[in-house]
Amino acid sequence: MNRPRPALPWIFTGLYALLIFLASSFSGRDLPETFSGFDKLCHFLEYFPLGLLLMWAFRSSWNRSRIHTLLTVAFVVMLYALTDELHQFFVPGRSPDVLDGAMDVLGGVIGGVFYPWPK
Repeated sequence: MNRPRPALPWIFTGLYALLIFLASSFSGRDLPETFSGFDKLCHFLEYFPLGLLLMWAFRSSWNRSRIHTLLTVAFVVMLYALTDELHQFFVPGRSPDVLDGAMDVLGGVIGGVFYPWPK
């Protein structure tokens, strides 16, 4: 099986991580609260693609088991979610929230689980 060039998945992953950073730079007051927990759903959905992209990037760069790769993705997502929440401390109208970070990690891990792993 031909593997994609390792740089391409990392470029997409980096660009998406930058998009998350930029989205965190806007005031949270602009988002409508359509139902209770809407912001938590947004955090989950924001990090779901990051988990998929990280699985793709790690899969293209090394030959490890699915569980090892998923644990690595979980660790990276957790670190990125932590830095994202800390970044929000410095954004006017935003504040860090442990539950937001937890939903970030959950979304990233579930995204990683949904990555189509070849048999």
